[in-house]
Amino acid sequence: WDQQLKYHPHIHYIIPAGGINKNGHWKTTKQNGDFLFDVKQMSAKFSAIFAKKLRKLKQQGKIHKFVPRNLIPEPWVVYAKQAFGSPHSVVEYLGRYSHRV
Repeated sequence: WDQQLKYHPHIHYIIPAGGINKNGHWKTTKQNGDFLFDVKQMSAKFSAIFAKKLRKLKQQGKIHKFVPRNLIPEPWVVYAKQAFGSPHSVVEYLGRYSHRV
């Protein structure tokens, strides 16, 4: 629910600035301000997979019937920001946010 008590489902993710390559080794992204993935492409792919999985869970009766029929009535809003300063900063942020929700 948002501040006006409207239905407002949302998800927060923290994604590391790197990933495991084909050889199983960690690859850190270049520190040029780019993200590991293109934000628009990643958000489109994620929203499609998420909606598909959510529909399946609803059909199986594993989640509440309140989930709307049309899970994506309009484009998803994706907000991506640069990395936090340190792991300690991440923990502080999550600690503050988790107590507001």
